[in-house]
Amino acid sequence: MQLTPEVKKTINRVVEERVRTYRAAKIPEETLRKWAWEAAEAAVEKYNERDGATLQQWTRWHLRKMSSQVRKRVLAECNVGHIPEHRAFHVVNFKQTEAKLTLKLSRTPCRCALADELGWSVKEVERMQRELAPVTDWPELIERLGGEP
Repeated sequence: MQLTPEVKKTINRVVEERVRTYRAAKIPEETLRKWAWEAAEAAVEKYNERDGATLQQWTRWHLRKMSSQVRKRVLAECNVGHIPEHRAFHVVNFKQTEAKLTLKLSRTPCRCALADELGWSVKEVERMQRELAPVTDWPELIERLGGEP
């Protein structure tokens, strides 16, 4: 199947949903839209009516399947400190889970609740919390690391 103007009109809503998903990333919306349309074009080329799915369902499924590639591109663009990709995914997963539990429990979740939800050990959760904690006392940190304040 070709990506004709009629087909574009049909799947535009699905593509825009995917663009909105990554809007929080500091990447220009035009770039996100370009990446989403590239993925949508690949989905349309592979579409087969005999599979029983509508074109929109097929495109949505294909875009979700390809979202890991988009996430990699987003991380490459936003990852100024060059955190390893697998670690960056853990950070995002941790923050999302923490926010979800905070809303659900109406309080800051304890380490055990986070560990259960994430499927991590409590020690891993504590490590992530330490890594993400803001540094408030620079002289103490420098001293602890062996330098001079």
